[in-house]
Amino acid sequence: MKITLGFKLTHKDWLKLILIPLILCMLVVFLMNLTPKYEATATIYPVVDSVDNLDRSALRKMERSARRLIRSMNRQKKSKNITAVHEKIAQLKSVQLTKRFIIKYDLKKLLFEDKWDTENQRWQNTNKKGEPSLAKAAKKLNKRLKIKYNKKTNLINIKLVWKNPIIAAQIVNDYIAFTNSYIADKLMRIQRDELYSLQGLIIDNRYKYIQQELIAQHEAMLTSMNSESHSLARQFKVLSPAYIAEEPIFKLSPILIVFVFILSVFCVLLFIALSKKSNKKSQIQPPLILNAAE
Repeated sequence: MKITLGFKLTHKDWLKLILIPLILCMLVVFLMNLTPKYEATATIYPVVDSVDNLDRSALRKMERSARRLIRSMNRQKKSKNITAVHEKIAQLKSVQLTKRFIIKYDLKKLLFEDKWDTENQRWQNTNKKGEPSLAKAAKKLNKRLKIKYNKKTNLINIKLVWKNPIIAAQIVNDYIAFTNSYIADKLMRIQRDELYSLQGLIIDNRYKYIQQELIAQHEAMLTSMNSESHSLARQFKVLSPAYIAEEPIFKLSPILIVFVFILSVFCVLLFIALSKKSNKKSQIQPPLILNAAE
């Protein structure tokens, strides 16, 4: 399939067709990096109960029914751990957690700097909207906060891009600490509710010992959860905290650059075609009208 332009491109036309799109693309990259931004990155991993690999030599010495039971229990434990990891990641990304985090650290003023009047300490009444809603603030923070989970390594990377490198690192580290406390408090409330419901049950005297044993288990669980050494006290462990970035990041959007390049090539071609068309019209002269006398 051949595309004919209807005119020939000269050496100058080719220069325009190459140089102008390149200059425009360079201008776009320059404008994207005009305001320096810094990236803070932290690496964490979810804390779950460890599952030991089965000793094959020991399993061979057992009966077949015992081997099946142990393997089944091991599979169930692994499946339970996978479910627990996904639940923790879902809570890490949840909007409810983000909203609580914004309220605790008063991040609305940072997220909407253009709408906050620092001199008068009040929100600007732009378009009669006033203070931005909490849902809008959570949506904006979740858009900036990039959380990625790697199934192979079981690691979670948390990234945040901000104008101030100190604020970027502080927000990421505070978010991890707040997530640990938020999930731990939630689990403790569930345990307390179950404990209170058990204590309030009226059970036949024959089964009192079962009730007392369950109450003792819940009380022991609450005591261990209060200690930092327990796995429930810390849902995520920090492998690498977010540090203050020394140099700004270099932003490059390939899709935007390709779009600008194609659009600029089309515009240059259109300009060349129109200019050649106007030149042809100017070169065509009207026929001379001879005088009758001559």
